[in-house]
Amino acid sequence: MKNIILFILVIITTTSCFQKSNKVLNLTGPSIEQAENINRTSNQYVDGIYEASETETSLSYQQSYGVEKTFHINYRPIIVAKDFKVLQADIGSVGRPVLDIELHEHAHQIWYEATRRAFLNKSLLFIVINGKVVSAPSVNGGPITGGRLQIAGDFNMEQIQQIIDGVKKRAPQAIKEN
Repeated sequence: MKNIILFILVIITTTSCFQKSNKVLNLTGPSIEQAENINRTSNQYVDGIYEASETETSLSYQQSYGVEKTFHINYRPIIVAKDFKVLQADIGSVGRPVLDIELHEHAHQIWYEATRRAFLNKSLLFIVINGKVVSAPSVNGGPITGGRLQIAGDFNMEQIQQIIDGVKKRAPQAIKEN
């Protein structure tokens, strides 16, 4: 009985460290155009969401399962960190850790159009964090409205929190002057 109570307390303590805050972000960082220029000239991709490219780029992604195919990623992101309104760790519907993202309203239509193209072309979208593809989801259910997305993968809560902290560090909050 003592072990069960201790186990429950550990779970409560662990999950309370990652409670959702829904705190609105005001991240700074490069625009889509600036990110494209950085990506082309430095070969170090800016945090964001990218579409597949028809031509070779400096960043490619090899799926670890399924068909052995290398995907090339467009230099121009569709979404950059400053488009993130909310960025938080959560537990997904299947009980696994996920990264919840809500986009600022100005990015909703951009996200919808990108997911529409990915759905129609049966292509992947690439989530790039710290110069690496952390997830490459397909859009199976049609275009995504509402500006919300969840990134799931083989992550634990600590890894998701490190992703969030890294994005916030590389694209810090804008200081509002009163």
